[in-house]
Amino acid sequence: MFDISRNNFTDTGFVEFAKHLAHNKGIESFNISRNKDVSDEIGLKELASSLSKNSSISVISLTGLKIRKPCVVQYF
Repeated sequence: MFDISRNNFTDTGFVEFAKHLAHNKGIESFNISRNKDVSDEIGLKELASSLSKNSSISVISLTGLKIRKPCVVQYF
């Protein structure tokens, strides 16, 4: 598991990371938990877009992120 939890990501940094995930077939699972400054409106929206292009990722830990129900329904 690729662990980037508790790294104080902001949306800006996380968006760049998420864009790279779209093309990285070597990561099958990762942990982004407790990155409190990653929002569902920006960072997780980009993550959802990247996941739609990369089917090799099967497990993601989102524990501790502020995710509102509309985001889950719309993107995941």
